[in-house]
Amino acid sequence: MSEIKARLTLTVPEAAELLGVAKNSLYYALQRGEYRDIVLKVGNRILISRSGLLKILQAEKCSQ
Repeated sequence: MSEIKARLTLTVPEAAELLGVAKNSLYYALQRGEYRDIVLKVGNRILISRSGLLKILQAEKCSQ
């Protein structure tokens, strides 16, 4: 887990683990266009901006 914190991007399985959701659920959300602003596509890889994901989580927490 400490290695995940050190990188600027996360893979979908890593992001799903941090969010506490199944990776297939996250892949489906990405296909629907959710989180479009924090997704980077590099070749066939899908990477998620760590800082962008944290901002979304903070916004969700503040709105509750």
